[in-house]
Amino acid sequence: MEKKKLDVVTLTFHQSDNYGAVLQAYALQTKIRKLGYSTQILNYFSEGVNFWNKKITFKTDGYNLRTFKSIIWQFLRRHKHANFDHFRSYLELTEPYFDTTISNAGNIAGVYIVGSDQVWNCDCTFEDYHYFLDFVEDDFKKNSYAASFGYSSIPKKYVESCKKHLCRFNKITVREENGIDIVKRTCDLQATMVVDPVMLLSSEEWKNVMTPVAGKYIFVYQAEKSPSLIQFANSLAKSRKCKLFIVSSVFKGTYGKNTKSFSDKGPDIFLGLISGAECVVTNSFHGTALSILFNKEFYVESLKHNNTNSRVNSILKTFNLENRMIDMPLPIETTQIDYTNVNKILQQLQKESESVLLDMIHAESK
Repeated sequence: MEKKKLDVVTLTFHQSDNYGAVLQAYALQTKIRKLGYSTQILNYFSEGVNFWNKKITFKTDGYNLRTFKSIIWQFLRRHKHANFDHFRSYLELTEPYFDTTISNAGNIAGVYIVGSDQVWNCDCTFEDYHYFLDFVEDDFKKNSYAASFGYSSIPKKYVESCKKHLCRFNKITVREENGIDIVKRTCDLQATMVVDPVMLLSSEEWKNVMTPVAGKYIFVYQAEKSPSLIQFANSLAKSRKCKLFIVSSVFKGTYGKNTKSFSDKGPDIFLGLISGAECVVTNSFHGTALSILFNKEFYVESLKHNNTNSRVNSILKTFNLENRMIDMPLPIETTQIDYTNVNKILQQLQKESESVLLDMIHAESK
Protein backbone atom coordinates (compact mmCIF):
# COMPACT_ATOMS: atom_id res chain seq x y z
CA MET A 1 0.00 0.00 0.00
CA GLU A 2 1.44 3.36 -1.07
CA LYS A 3 2.16 5.73 1.79
CA LYS A 4 -0.06 8.83 1.76
CA LYS A 5 1.81 12.01 0.86
CA LEU A 6 2.12 14.75 3.46
CA ASP A 7 0.62 18.14 2.71
CA VAL A 8 3.81 19.96 3.72
CA VAL A 9 7.42 19.06 4.49
CA THR A 10 9.67 21.69 6.06
CA LEU A 11 13.47 21.79 6.06
CA THR A 12 15.47 23.71 8.63
CA PHE A 13 18.20 23.38 11.31
CA HIS A 14 16.09 21.45 13.82
CA GLN A 15 19.03 19.26 14.96
CA SER A 16 21.11 22.21 16.15
CA ASP A 17 21.41 22.79 19.90
CA ASN A 18 20.57 26.42 19.30
CA TYR A 19 17.57 27.96 21.02
CA GLY A 20 16.37 30.03 18.08
CA ALA A 21 16.81 27.20 15.58
CA VAL A 22 14.77 24.67 17.53
CA LEU A 23 12.06 27.13 18.61
CA GLN A 24 11.45 28.41 15.08
CA ALA A 25 11.28 24.82 13.79
CA TYR A 26 8.64 24.02 16.41
CA ALA A 27 6.71 27.24 15.71
CA LEU A 28 6.47 26.76 11.94
CA GLN A 29 5.33 23.16 12.29
CA THR A 30 2.78 24.12 14.95
CA LYS A 31 1.36 26.96 12.83
CA ILE A 32 1.00 24.74 9.73
CA ARG A 33 -0.82 22.13 11.82
CA LYS A 34 -3.14 24.77 13.28
CA LEU A 35 -3.98 25.79 9.72
CA GLY A 36 -5.21 22.24 9.17
CA TYR A 37 -2.41 20.57 7.20
CA SER A 38 -0.37 17.45 7.78
CA THR A 39 3.30 18.27 8.07
CA GLN A 40 6.66 16.87 9.14
CA ILE A 41 10.16 18.26 9.36
CA LEU A 42 12.58 16.59 6.99
CA ASN A 43 14.96 14.74 9.29
CA TYR A 44 17.98 15.54 7.18
CA PHE A 45 21.48 14.94 8.54
CA SER A 46 23.63 17.49 6.75
CA GLU A 47 27.35 16.83 6.90
CA GLY A 48 27.97 20.57 6.87
CA VAL A 49 25.47 21.72 9.47
CA ASN A 50 25.96 18.73 11.76
CA PHE A 51 29.69 19.46 11.83
CA TRP A 52 28.86 21.96 14.58
CA ASN A 53 27.11 19.31 16.69
CA LYS A 54 29.73 16.58 16.53
CA LYS A 55 31.23 15.34 19.75
CA ILE A 56 34.34 17.26 20.76
CA THR A 57 37.22 15.30 22.18
CA PHE A 58 40.42 16.55 23.74
CA LYS A 59 43.87 15.25 24.43
CA THR A 60 45.90 15.83 27.52
CA ASP A 61 49.32 14.88 28.83
CA GLY A 62 48.10 15.17 32.40
CA TYR A 63 45.51 16.74 34.62
CA ASN A 64 45.60 20.48 35.08
CA LEU A 65 43.14 23.35 35.30
CA ARG A 66 42.63 23.45 31.54
CA THR A 67 41.84 19.72 31.47
CA PHE A 68 39.38 20.10 34.32
CA LYS A 69 37.59 22.97 32.55
CA SER A 70 37.38 20.90 29.36
CA ILE A 71 35.78 18.02 31.26
CA ILE A 72 33.21 20.36 32.80
CA TRP A 73 32.54 21.94 29.40
CA GLN A 74 31.91 18.55 27.78
CA PHE A 75 29.61 17.51 30.62
CA LEU A 76 27.56 20.70 30.29
CA ARG A 77 27.38 20.36 26.52
CA ARG A 78 26.12 16.77 26.78
CA HIS A 79 23.55 17.81 29.38
CA LYS A 80 22.40 20.64 27.14
CA HIS A 81 22.09 18.24 24.19
CA ALA A 82 19.91 15.90 26.26
CA ASN A 83 17.67 18.82 27.23
CA PHE A 84 17.36 19.87 23.60
CA ASP A 85 16.54 16.30 22.58
CA HIS A 86 13.74 16.33 25.15
CA PHE A 87 12.26 19.45 23.52
CA ARG A 88 12.74 17.96 20.05
CA SER A 89 10.29 15.23 21.09
CA TYR A 90 7.59 17.84 20.34
CA LEU A 91 8.64 17.81 16.68
CA GLU A 92 7.19 15.39 14.16
CA LEU A 93 9.97 14.22 11.87
CA THR A 94 10.24 12.17 8.70
CA GLU A 95 12.49 9.14 8.57
CA PRO A 96 16.20 10.06 8.53
CA TYR A 97 17.75 11.25 5.27
CA PHE A 98 21.39 11.77 4.38
CA ASP A 99 23.24 13.29 1.46
CA THR A 100 23.21 9.89 -0.26
CA THR A 101 19.46 9.31 0.24
CA ILE A 102 17.84 12.76 0.25
CA SER A 103 16.85 12.39 -3.40
CA ASN A 104 14.28 9.86 -2.15
CA ALA A 105 12.59 12.67 -0.21
CA GLY A 106 11.85 14.75 -3.32
CA ASN A 107 8.26 13.56 -3.75
CA ILE A 108 6.92 12.76 -0.27
CA ALA A 109 4.81 15.94 0.09
CA GLY A 110 2.81 18.26 -2.12
CA VAL A 111 4.55 21.35 -0.76
CA TYR A 112 8.11 21.91 0.48
CA ILE A 113 9.08 24.86 2.65
CA VAL A 114 12.66 25.65 3.63
CA GLY A 115 13.26 27.99 6.56
CA SER A 116 13.48 29.77 8.78
CA ASP A 117 16.97 30.60 10.10
CA GLN A 118 20.17 31.08 8.09
CA VAL A 119 19.41 28.20 5.73
CA TRP A 120 20.80 30.21 2.80
CA ASN A 121 24.08 31.13 4.45
CA CYS A 122 26.43 29.01 2.33
CA ASP A 123 29.27 29.39 4.82
CA CYS A 124 27.04 28.11 7.61
CA THR A 125 25.87 25.09 5.57
CA PHE A 126 29.25 24.41 3.94
CA GLU A 127 27.59 24.92 0.53
CA ASP A 128 24.88 22.34 1.12
CA TYR A 129 22.42 23.24 -1.64
CA HIS A 130 19.86 20.78 -0.37
CA TYR A 131 18.75 23.78 1.71
CA PHE A 132 17.75 25.32 -1.61
CA LEU A 133 15.53 22.26 -2.17
CA ASP A 134 17.66 21.00 -5.05
CA PHE A 135 16.43 17.43 -4.38
CA VAL A 136 12.74 18.26 -4.85
CA GLU A 137 11.20 17.14 -8.15
CA ASP A 138 9.96 19.87 -10.46
CA ASP A 139 6.30 18.84 -10.15
CA PHE A 140 6.27 19.73 -6.44
CA LYS A 141 6.00 23.20 -4.95
CA LYS A 142 9.20 24.73 -3.58
CA ASN A 143 8.95 27.65 -1.16
CA SER A 144 10.86 29.43 1.56
CA TYR A 145 9.44 30.83 4.77
CA ALA A 146 11.46 33.56 6.50
CA ALA A 147 14.72 32.27 5.08
CA SER A 148 17.83 34.24 5.99
CA PHE A 149 21.06 34.63 4.02
CA GLY A 150 23.01 35.87 7.03
CA TYR A 151 24.87 38.26 4.71
CA SER A 152 24.41 41.80 3.50
CA SER A 153 25.16 40.30 0.08
CA ILE A 154 25.93 36.79 -1.13
CA PRO A 155 29.69 36.23 -1.50
CA LYS A 156 30.66 36.25 -5.16
CA LYS A 157 31.76 32.60 -5.16
CA TYR A 158 28.23 31.46 -4.27
CA VAL A 159 26.15 33.78 -6.47
CA GLU A 160 25.74 31.59 -9.57
CA SER A 161 24.79 28.49 -7.61
CA CYS A 162 22.32 30.43 -5.47
CA LYS A 163 20.81 32.01 -8.58
CA LYS A 164 20.31 28.63 -10.25
CA HIS A 165 18.47 27.20 -7.27
CA LEU A 166 16.43 30.27 -6.31
CA CYS A 167 14.99 30.46 -9.83
CA ARG A 168 13.27 27.09 -9.24
CA PHE A 169 11.20 28.38 -6.31
CA ASN A 170 7.47 28.97 -6.50
CA LYS A 171 7.49 31.58 -3.72
CA ILE A 172 10.33 33.15 -1.77
CA THR A 173 9.81 34.81 1.59
CA VAL A 174 12.64 36.12 3.73
CA ARG A 175 13.15 37.18 7.32
CA GLU A 176 15.07 40.42 6.81
CA GLU A 177 14.54 43.44 4.59
CA ASN A 178 17.93 43.06 2.93
CA GLY A 179 16.91 39.54 1.87
CA ILE A 180 14.44 41.13 -0.56
CA ASP A 181 17.29 43.09 -2.14
CA ILE A 182 19.55 40.03 -2.31
CA VAL A 183 16.91 37.97 -4.14
CA LYS A 184 16.18 40.82 -6.56
CA ARG A 185 19.87 41.36 -7.35
CA THR A 186 20.64 37.66 -7.63
CA CYS A 187 17.80 36.35 -9.78
CA ASP A 188 15.47 39.30 -10.46
CA LEU A 189 12.62 37.76 -8.44
CA GLN A 190 10.37 39.50 -5.94
CA ALA A 191 10.63 38.16 -2.38
CA THR A 192 8.31 38.99 0.51
CA MET A 193 9.36 39.72 4.07
CA VAL A 194 7.50 37.80 6.80
CA VAL A 195 7.90 37.45 10.56
CA ASP A 196 10.18 34.83 12.02
CA PRO A 197 8.22 31.66 12.90
CA VAL A 198 8.67 32.26 16.66
CA MET A 199 6.41 35.28 16.22
CA LEU A 200 3.69 33.30 14.42
CA LEU A 201 2.64 31.89 17.81
CA SER A 202 1.22 34.00 20.63
CA SER A 203 2.85 34.23 24.04
CA GLU A 204 -0.07 32.15 25.34
CA GLU A 205 0.63 29.41 22.81
CA TRP A 206 4.28 29.33 23.86
CA LYS A 207 3.22 28.64 27.44
CA ASN A 208 2.21 25.12 26.30
CA VAL A 209 5.90 24.19 26.06
CA MET A 210 7.38 26.60 28.60
CA THR A 211 8.87 25.87 32.02
CA PRO A 212 8.33 28.95 34.25
CA VAL A 213 11.31 30.40 36.14
CA ALA A 214 10.71 32.07 39.51
CA GLY A 215 12.51 35.09 40.96
CA LYS A 216 13.26 38.73 40.30
CA TYR A 217 16.02 38.76 37.73
CA ILE A 218 17.58 40.35 34.66
CA PHE A 219 17.94 37.77 31.90
CA VAL A 220 21.03 37.81 29.70
CA TYR A 221 21.22 35.84 26.46
CA GLN A 222 24.54 36.27 24.71
CA ALA A 223 24.64 34.38 21.42
CA GLU A 224 28.21 35.66 21.13
CA LYS A 225 30.54 36.14 24.07
CA SER A 226 30.65 39.77 25.12
CA PRO A 227 32.27 41.09 28.34
CA SER A 228 30.71 44.51 27.71
CA LEU A 229 27.22 42.99 27.58
CA ILE A 230 27.80 41.22 30.91
CA GLN A 231 29.17 44.44 32.42
CA PHE A 232 26.09 46.37 31.31
CA ALA A 233 23.72 43.66 32.62
CA ASN A 234 25.53 43.52 35.96
CA SER A 235 25.13 47.26 36.41
CA LEU A 236 21.45 47.02 35.53
CA ALA A 237 20.87 44.16 37.95
CA LYS A 238 22.67 46.00 40.74
CA SER A 239 20.67 49.19 40.24
CA ARG A 240 17.39 47.24 40.33
CA LYS A 241 18.42 44.87 43.11
CA CYS A 242 17.86 41.88 40.84
CA LYS A 243 19.68 38.63 40.31
CA LEU A 244 21.37 38.00 36.97
CA PHE A 245 20.33 34.84 35.10
CA ILE A 246 22.50 34.03 32.09
CA VAL A 247 22.31 31.79 29.03
CA SER A 248 25.44 31.92 26.90
CA SER A 249 26.60 30.17 23.76
CA VAL A 250 29.91 29.67 25.57
CA PHE A 251 29.99 27.79 28.87
CA LYS A 252 33.35 29.14 29.93
CA GLY A 253 33.61 32.29 31.99
CA THR A 254 32.70 33.64 35.40
CA TYR A 255 30.05 36.27 35.82
CA GLY A 256 30.36 37.44 39.41
CA LYS A 257 28.20 37.24 42.50
CA ASN A 258 24.42 37.04 42.53
CA THR A 259 24.55 35.40 39.12
CA LYS A 260 23.28 32.04 37.92
CA SER A 261 24.05 30.30 34.63
CA PHE A 262 21.36 28.34 32.75
CA SER A 263 23.51 27.63 29.71
CA ASP A 264 22.96 23.87 29.80
CA LYS A 265 19.16 24.15 29.92
CA GLY A 266 16.71 23.37 27.14
CA PRO A 267 14.38 25.62 25.09
CA ASP A 268 11.49 25.19 27.55
CA ILE A 269 13.45 26.88 30.35
CA PHE A 270 14.87 29.43 27.90
CA LEU A 271 11.30 30.51 27.11
CA GLY A 272 10.52 30.69 30.82
CA LEU A 273 13.59 32.85 31.45
CA ILE A 274 12.46 35.43 28.89
CA SER A 275 8.83 35.34 29.94
CA GLY A 276 9.60 35.88 33.65
CA ALA A 277 12.40 38.43 33.34
CA GLU A 278 12.26 41.99 34.66
CA CYS A 279 14.36 42.92 31.65
CA VAL A 280 16.26 41.11 28.86
CA VAL A 281 19.77 42.01 27.70
CA THR A 282 20.92 40.26 24.55
CA ASN A 283 22.94 40.33 21.32
CA SER A 284 20.78 37.72 19.60
CA PHE A 285 18.12 37.94 16.89
CA HIS A 286 15.83 35.41 18.56
CA GLY A 287 16.49 36.91 21.98
CA THR A 288 15.18 40.17 20.52
CA ALA A 289 12.21 38.59 18.70
CA LEU A 290 11.00 36.72 21.77
CA SER A 291 11.46 39.77 24.02
CA ILE A 292 9.13 41.68 21.70
CA LEU A 293 6.64 38.82 21.58
CA PHE A 294 6.53 38.59 25.40
CA ASN A 295 6.35 42.41 25.71
CA LYS A 296 9.52 42.64 27.79
CA GLU A 297 11.74 45.61 28.47
CA PHE A 298 14.94 44.75 26.61
CA TYR A 299 18.25 46.10 25.36
CA VAL A 300 20.28 44.81 22.42
CA GLU A 301 24.02 45.20 22.17
CA SER A 302 25.30 46.80 19.01
CA LEU A 303 27.94 44.45 17.59
CA LYS A 304 30.51 46.16 15.41
CA HIS A 305 31.37 44.63 12.03
CA ASN A 306 28.95 41.75 12.56
CA ASN A 307 26.20 40.22 10.40
CA THR A 308 24.04 39.80 13.50
CA ASN A 309 23.59 43.58 13.56
CA SER A 310 21.82 43.61 10.17
CA ARG A 311 19.40 40.89 11.25
CA VAL A 312 18.61 42.59 14.57
CA ASN A 313 18.42 46.02 12.95
CA SER A 314 15.80 44.70 10.56
CA ILE A 315 13.44 43.47 13.28
CA LEU A 316 13.94 46.57 15.43
CA LYS A 317 13.15 48.79 12.44
CA THR A 318 10.01 46.77 11.71
CA PHE A 319 8.65 47.50 15.18
CA ASN A 320 10.03 51.07 15.47
CA LEU A 321 12.29 49.99 18.31
CA GLU A 322 15.67 51.08 16.94
CA ASN A 323 16.43 52.86 20.22
CA ARG A 324 16.71 49.48 22.00
CA MET A 325 20.07 48.85 20.31
CA ILE A 326 22.80 50.49 22.36
CA ASP A 327 26.55 50.59 22.75
CA MET A 328 27.47 48.58 25.84
CA PRO A 329 28.65 48.93 28.56
CA LEU A 330 28.00 52.67 28.41
CA PRO A 331 25.42 53.70 31.02
CA ILE A 332 22.02 54.74 29.68
CA GLU A 333 18.78 56.12 30.98
CA THR A 334 16.63 52.97 30.97
CA THR A 335 13.17 53.36 29.53
CA GLN A 336 10.02 51.25 29.38
CA ILE A 337 8.50 50.28 26.03
CA ASP A 338 4.94 51.29 25.15
CA TYR A 339 3.79 48.04 23.57
CA THR A 340 0.43 49.40 22.37
CA ASN A 341 1.66 50.24 18.86
CA VAL A 342 4.21 47.41 18.82
CA ASN A 343 1.46 44.85 19.39
CA LYS A 344 -0.69 46.41 16.66
CA ILE A 345 2.21 46.03 14.23
CA LEU A 346 2.81 42.46 15.41
CA GLN A 347 -0.85 41.46 14.99
CA GLN A 348 -0.89 42.86 11.46
CA LEU A 349 2.35 41.12 10.53
CA GLN A 350 1.11 37.83 11.98
CA LYS A 351 -2.05 38.11 9.89
CA GLU A 352 -0.10 38.93 6.72
CA SER A 353 2.48 36.19 7.30
CA GLU A 354 -0.21 33.59 7.93
CA SER A 355 -1.88 34.62 4.68
CA VAL A 356 1.42 34.23 2.81
CA LEU A 357 1.91 30.80 4.36
CA LEU A 358 -1.56 29.73 3.24
CA ASP A 359 -0.87 31.00 -0.27
CA MET A 360 2.28 28.88 -0.41
CA ILE A 361 0.33 25.75 0.41
CA HIS A 362 -2.62 26.53 -1.88
CA ALA A 363 -0.82 28.04 -4.87
CA GLU A 364 -0.64 26.09 -8.11
CA SER A 365 2.77 24.77 -9.12
CA LYS A 366 4.68 26.54 -11.85
